[in-house]
Amino acid sequence: MLLVHVYIAGFVGGGLGEAVLGKVRTRKVKTLAKTVNELYGARVSTSFEENKKLVREVLEGRFSKKLANRIAGYLVTLKKLELKKQQAAAAEEEATKAAELSSTES
Repeated sequence: MLLVHVYIAGFVGGGLGEAVLGKVRTRKVKTLAKTVNELYGARVSTSFEENKKLVREVLEGRFSKKLANRIAGYLVTLKKLELKKQQAAAAEEEATKAAELSSTES
């Protein structure tokens, strides 16, 4: 009985420190979103609404509304990951500079 509870708790994301399952996205959504991000990276933002407008403009009605929304949502995820990587790189660079300064002062 306990094993069933722990197994189910992992799926709903609660309890006992289990990992929460991620979202499943099709290859089509991922490839289209990455293409839009490469071509229009400066216009992609962390706002779903802005990305939704961009995707509908770029895809020109060739895809369903549902697919366009999924692409816009994945673009938000990609942009947030990109910003997170930039912040980590900047923090690492600052730490390296601080270490260099402290070693030269000694």
